[in-house]
Amino acid sequence: ELPPCDLVLESRLHSERCAGIKPAVWPLLITGTPRSATVFATDTLNRHGMQVHNDWTRPGRHGSVSWIFAFEDANNFGPARTGGGTFEHVLHQVKDPLGSLASMCTEGILTGERAFLQRHVYMPSFYEEPQSKARAALEFWVEWHTYLKEMKLPTYKIEEVDVQTIFQIAGLGDSYVDTAGTGLHVSKSTNSRKHRPAFAWQELYTLDPRNAARAWSLAHEFGYSYPDVDFDELTCLPSVPTCGGKQNVSDGGAQRKCEPGTHPYPRRKINDTPVSNSSDLLTGWVDGGCVEYKTGNNSYVGISGMSLIGGSGGRLPTPEEIRDIITGQQEIDESQFVLDINNTNDFDMASISREQKINVASTTGIADKSSLFLGVIGALALVSFSRLVMVNLQSRRSRATTFGVPDGIETIDAIEEASLVITK
Repeated sequence: ELPPCDLVLESRLHSERCAGIKPAVWPLLITGTPRSATVFATDTLNRHGMQVHNDWTRPGRHGSVSWIFAFEDANNFGPARTGGGTFEHVLHQVKDPLGSLASMCTEGILTGERAFLQRHVYMPSFYEEPQSKARAALEFWVEWHTYLKEMKLPTYKIEEVDVQTIFQIAGLGDSYVDTAGTGLHVSKSTNSRKHRPAFAWQELYTLDPRNAARAWSLAHEFGYSYPDVDFDELTCLPSVPTCGGKQNVSDGGAQRKCEPGTHPYPRRKINDTPVSNSSDLLTGWVDGGCVEYKTGNNSYVGISGMSLIGGSGGRLPTPEEIRDIITGQQEIDESQFVLDINNTNDFDMASISREQKINVASTTGIADKSSLFLGVIGALALVSFSRLVMVNLQSRRSRATTFGVPDGIETIDAIEEASLVITK
C-alpha cells in the first residue's frame, strides 16, 4: 500500500500521484539521521561512479546523501537548498543506533538544528528545564526514523549493503564502476568525530523508557539484534546518562523519567521482538519499501523496491512483470479497531500522529501545563462515561495499537501523553 499523499508531500520524494506531473530533478536521495555514515556512503558511491553530494552542498548530478533533505523545507537547516526540486528515488539508510546515538551527541540538536527539528518531529525534551542532549538525541533518532519508515522507503543497513544494488534501485546501474582490485576504498572512519562510548540499552532506558522501547523495536525491524540484552529486565540507573559519558552525575540535573531500579514501561513483553529477515530481500536490505508505479490505465500501484534491482541497470519492470508483481501482493484490509481504555496499562506514543505530537509540544510549553492538567482531568471524567470507544484508524500507521491510562499519573509527561491518547 502506497504511503498517503499528506505524508509524501512533507518529503522531497517525487510523486506524480500526489503532486502532479512536474518531473523529478535528481535520480536519488539517500536519507536517515545524522551520524549514520552518510558521508561514508557519499564517498563510497562517488568512488564507484555516482555523482552525489552530502548535506552541506546542493545535490550533484545524481542527487544527494542528506539527513536534512528527509523533509521538504525551504528554510531547512544548513546552507544547501533544493529550490523545491524532488528526487525520483528516496532510500532510507540505517546504522546500529547504539553507536550512532553516541555520535549524534556531537550534533547541534539543542542549538542550530533545534528550530528545524521542531517543525517536523515531536521533541518534548526541548521543553524540559534543564535539557538533556542525550534524551533529545534519542527522541530525534526515534521520531526521524519513524517518519521514514511510514514513508515505506526501500531501507538498507549501511554495514552490509552491496553498493551496486543502490545504483540499480536508482536506475543508475550503467554508471557503476567496479573498483575491485584497484586498491581504491573509502575508510570506515570517514568523517569520524570524537564522542562518548556507544550507549548501552540500559542507558537509553534510563533516559526515556518509552522511546528506548520504540528504539529497540525499530532497531530490530532494521535487522539489528542484541542477544545479550533482555529488554524486559532492564531497570533505570541511579543517574541520568549524559552525552559526556559520565555515569555518576546527572546531565545537568536533567529530569528523571523513572526511579532507579524500576522497569515502568512497557508492561507487556517486548524482548522477543523479531529481527527483520524477509526472504525476498537482498543482503543488507531490510525493507523493500513501496515504490509508486503508474500503470497503463493511469492508476498507481505500489511495488517493492527490490523489483528495480536486476541485471538491466535498475530498469523499471515491464507492464507484464508489474501485473505479476501486483497479482502476488496481498491487499491490506483497512478495518475499524476497538480502543478499550481499560484493557491495558501502557501508552504507545508511536500510534499518535506526528502532527498531534508536534502541535501539542509547540503550543503547550511550560507555561500552559497547569491548564493542560485541568483539561486532561476533565477529559478523563468524560471517558469514564464510556468504557469502550470505537475508532476508525485511518491514520499514518497501518497497525492497530491499544492505549491505557497509567496507574497513578505522577508527572506532567504522563499527563501530556494521556491528553494525546484521549484526543486521538
